[in-house]
Amino acid sequence: MSRILCIGDAMVDVIVQLQEPINTGSDTQSEITMLSGGAAANTAAWLAASGTEAYFAGRVGSDAAGEGFIAELDRFGVRHGEMRIHGERTGIVVVLVDHNGER
Repeated sequence: MSRILCIGDAMVDVIVQLQEPINTGSDTQSEITMLSGGAAANTAAWLAASGTEAYFAGRVGSDAAGEGFIAELDRFGVRHGEMRIHGERTGIVVVLVDHNGER
């Protein structure tokens, strides 16, 4: 069986799906989803789900986002070493998706 190492950023994507056009000066209804992201981590998760022995090398902070990222890798069966950098925060990307599905 193949073994593949994916090296890259460990990011958490916060997807904000707007339900309607933004109302300036007011609240806009939205749905928020948090997912582990980064091209290398996404690739490793896909490979592991496909039955390949996948490894990920990247770093997360010692925070809740980092713990969630590691838990998601574990859930997909992606192998990894110690990833936490104590005293640092995990990278977070906020993606706004408008009511038409455009980023």
